[in-house]
Amino acid sequence: MKKLITITGIFAFLLVSQNAFSQEKNAAINANTIKRDTKQKTVIYNGSVNYKSEFISFDNAEQVVMDENTSTMKIYNPKI
Repeated sequence: MKKLITITGIFAFLLVSQNAFSQEKNAAINANTIKRDTKQKTVIYNGSVNYKSEFISFDNAEQVVMDENTSTMKIYNPKI
């Protein structure tokens, strides 16, 4: 009985911690053109790029380059 309670507690803890520590993916991005380079693992957004997330937002950037290798975003000429 004690093992059952322990296993149930561990399982419940894992479920709660997974939801608590996962990153939210509620970001919206719009652009005139989108190009994806699968070899370099980058996505390039061109022309009036708008981005909105929980932490940052900007409008009318000329270009945004997202690098999947380094998990970085380079923003060129945004209007904040």
